[in-house]
Amino acid sequence: MTETDTGGPPPGLGLTAAEEGMWRAFRTGTTHDLRTDRPERNDPDGPHTWGPERSVRALVVALLLLDSPPPLPGRVAALKLNGVQITGLLDLSGGTVRPYVEMQNCRFEQQLLLPESHFTTLRLVGCAIPRLEAARLHTEGDLHLPRCVVRRGIRLTDARIGTDLLLNQAVVRRDRRGVAIAADGLSVGQDLQAELTRSYGELSMRGATIGVSLSLRGSTLSNPFGRRALNAPQLTVERTVYLTPAADAGPVPAGTTPPYGISLSAPDPTTPGTAPGCGASPARAGCGWTTAGSATRSTSAAPGW
Repeated sequence: MTETDTGGPPPGLGLTAAEEGMWRAFRTGTTHDLRTDRPERNDPDGPHTWGPERSVRALVVALLLLDSPPPLPGRVAALKLNGVQITGLLDLSGGTVRPYVEMQNCRFEQQLLLPESHFTTLRLVGCAIPRLEAARLHTEGDLHLPRCVVRRGIRLTDARIGTDLLLNQAVVRRDRRGVAIAADGLSVGQDLQAELTRSYGELSMRGATIGVSLSLRGSTLSNPFGRRALNAPQLTVERTVYLTPAADAGPVPAGTTPPYGISLSAPDPTTPGTAPGCGASPARAGCGWTTAGSATRSTSAAPGW
């Protein structure tokens, strides 16, 4: 019986110490935690270099997810990482990932490629990702991206999220087309939560469908590079849309947007708090929510934090 038959890595793979620990943790379903005891060095978007002691190759991660070794008896295999750097290109395009995946405070060296891939649940929490390509991604459960920093945009075009999509406190910057989040045709089975999110570029949700609620509480949508901060013609939310400041829990009835979309327009700076829908803190609100009968320039309710 070969090492691979018993759940070990393929011969010649040459695992590093960090990768060996990840492989063992995967088979037991435990978290592989490589954080240091110095919190300032654990910020994945920070200036500090993460060396080989905290790094694993994307190739090894892909092997675990797409050609998974069996779990140890009485365990459920899962990839759980905390404070790990993934070097190289992690390309899971078109793949079916059956294990549970949860990465917290991880740093991706290159963009993350997930187009047309299939997951049960995928949780990326507080990670630094150069770009997330996930067009036509399909999850049976949730897709979590809270507190992630994405430097060159997120693409979720025609993605199918079985239950919830979480983008709370994420920071997303634009791609080369000026789009921060491309989610045209997105389908979310239950809730889409993007509270306290900062988007620097267009948030495009043309023809998207949300099964229960959409929450943009306290978020800042800013697009000084183009015509719209939010572009969402034919967006359908089955129940409730929340566009209030973070401290205000009042719902705004939802339905389908007008055919020309909706926009976020900057309030009159000489009259704080008077834009439609503004609460006591316009800088953190979905202020200036208006229906637009024609294309108009749209900016954020505030220049940002």
